[in-house]
Amino acid sequence: MGKSGRHALSSQLPSGIEKMSPSACSIAKQIRELDCKMEVIKQAKKDQDENKTYELQVLIEEWRTVAQEVIQALYNKAENQESFYEARGVEDSIKSLGQLISALRLDPDLVHYYEKTDSFY
Repeated sequence: MGKSGRHALSSQLPSGIEKMSPSACSIAKQIRELDCKMEVIKQAKKDQDENKTYELQVLIEEWRTVAQEVIQALYNKAENQESFYEARGVEDSIKSLGQLISALRLDPDLVHYYEKTDSFY
């Protein structure tokens, strides 16, 4: 390697590297290469974690939508059964989505239920 090649290499190495033995220079170079690989791996892991978070958010939204649809369908069925409850003197009929959600022991926030409007948000 000519003088200009050595100068280009030494500008990338830590100061004082010119005084190191060839084996020490080789080790320093390997360490830099491993550091670069480590940075690439860290970035790939970060990207993967962000992608998993996004996928999880999509699945949560899908679950919430289905849960709301099922709760609404159950409520509609219970509402249609109101005469059934009245004919038998049952006073514990479901009168609101909130009552149904409570009877199912669901967290209203989990299914995005708003009590004041008795609806989902």
